[in-house]
Amino acid sequence: MQLTTTIDLRGALTKLEAMKITAKDTERALKIAALGQVSAIKSRTEKGFGLSGLFKPYSESYSIFKLKKGRSGTPNLNFTGQMMGSLGLVSASPFEAVVSFHNKGSSDKKATPLQKAGYNQKTRPFMGVNDKEKALIIKRFKGALFK
Repeated sequence: MQLTTTIDLRGALTKLEAMKITAKDTERALKIAALGQVSAIKSRTEKGFGLSGLFKPYSESYSIFKLKKGRSGTPNLNFTGQMMGSLGLVSASPFEAVVSFHNKGSSDKKATPLQKAGYNQKTRPFMGVNDKEKALIIKRFKGALFK
């Protein structure tokens, strides 16, 4: 499974052609923009927010289970930290940067971080880019490219 989001940068790409920006410059700017988005996803998720607002609450039994384990009973998609810890930039080129989960496995041997993310995405959508974040990604990209 792959969780992806696309942002239209055609206007910026037209300007790039006129400025003789190299592929290496574009790749670097995409990496910076993508890493900023990784940080944004982790930050909002930690605060209990998904793509369109607050996460739906955990079931009462799961909240109690988490509290007994010394964790927060409010949804933040973080129990061991492995899933969110594996979120990062997995590849980049002059044309795209892919943000996903490094699939190194999990200590519980039940599911990989990507599998856990897929399950969580179904019940509490968190992976992706909202409108506010789109504007920040474009701002980071332009800032890194046109400085």
